[in-house]
Parts: sequence; structure tokens; C-alpha cells
Amino acid sequence: MSWTIAAFGAVTKLGNLAILVPLSAVMLGWQLALRPKGAAWPWLAACLVCAGGIGLLKILFYACLPYSELRSPSGHTSLSTLVYGGFIAVIAA
Repeated sequence: MSWTIAAFGAVTKLGNLAILVPLSAVMLGWQLALRPKGAAWPWLAACLVCAGGIGLLKILFYACLPYSELRSPSGHTSLSTLVYGGFIAVIAA
């Protein structure tokens, strides 16, 4: 196995829900513990909208397939973008 395949495999595993959900909980805990009161609500809302939105889109795309090339949206990708983007924003601030 080449090193590039191993590297891409490691990056892919960072999008696993077993990693993303605890990281999201760490961010929520940090906001509850160290930020002003009410700062955790936007993060919690963003997580719920992301997960709920992807769930609704998956149902919609399953129920009515308008194009054969259209694929179901990836929950792993959307939650990865939210969680790692959130951490980048917090670190950059």
C-alpha cells in the first residue's frame, strides 16, 4: 500500500461520526463552561440544523429522484465541515 492511500484513508476516518460527535460535544462543553451564558445555543442550533437538514434532504432525494446523476447528500461531509470549521473559527478568534 502506498503512503498516499494510507494518508487519504487516515483523512477519511476523520469524518467518522465516532470522531465528530465527541468533538462536537467538546465544543459544546467548552462553550458552556468558559463562554458567556447563552453562547452555546448557536453551536447547538447549528448542529441540529446540520443533522436535521441532511436527514430531510436524504428523505427528499430518496422519495423523488429528479436526476439519475443526483446523489444523496453526505452527512459525514456536512458535519465534518461544521465541526472542523467551528474549531478553526474558535482557534482563529
